[in-house]
Amino acid sequence: GTSCGAVTSEPQTASIEDKTPSIGVFEITGVTEICSGTSTNLECTHVNGGTYLWNTGATTRSINTGNLTDDTNYSVTVTKVNGTCSATKTANIAITVNALPSAPSLSNPEAICEGTTFTLPEKDDSKKTITWNVNNRELTNLSVGPHTYTAKIVENGCESEATTYTI
Repeated sequence: GTSCGAVTSEPQTASIEDKTPSIGVFEITGVTEICSGTSTNLECTHVNGGTYLWNTGATTRSINTGNLTDDTNYSVTVTKVNGTCSATKTANIAITVNALPSAPSLSNPEAICEGTTFTLPEKDDSKKTITWNVNNRELTNLSVGPHTYTAKIVENGCESEATTYTI
């Protein structure tokens, strides 16, 4: 007979190169607590070769929120492409919007004589602490003479409208 002989095969190794791009760690930075009616800038960490898409539709690395009146959440999705492979990651940030306090409610002071002093109240009629100003300068000494003063309430870093107080 004929002999076909033994067939031997060597194991073959195939290498698969992972071409999925790496995005790495990234985040959104910016002020996360603001006053009603104000805005803040938000910025995403730079991702080399990445594209950005914010939930607002913006495609830049940073955005301005515009004037906010309510708590708002923002997110940005970064996409990085390498040939036919792509990777995406999303980061989120919450902006807390603090309400503006009401303007101080003050009872009218008694009239005082020229050359005498009057102590401005530290709290308004609703017991909120007042910040006093004269000519756009904050007063540290509340013992004052006849003049027109402005009073504001500051809460959570937010300032009320001014109330004029004339002595």
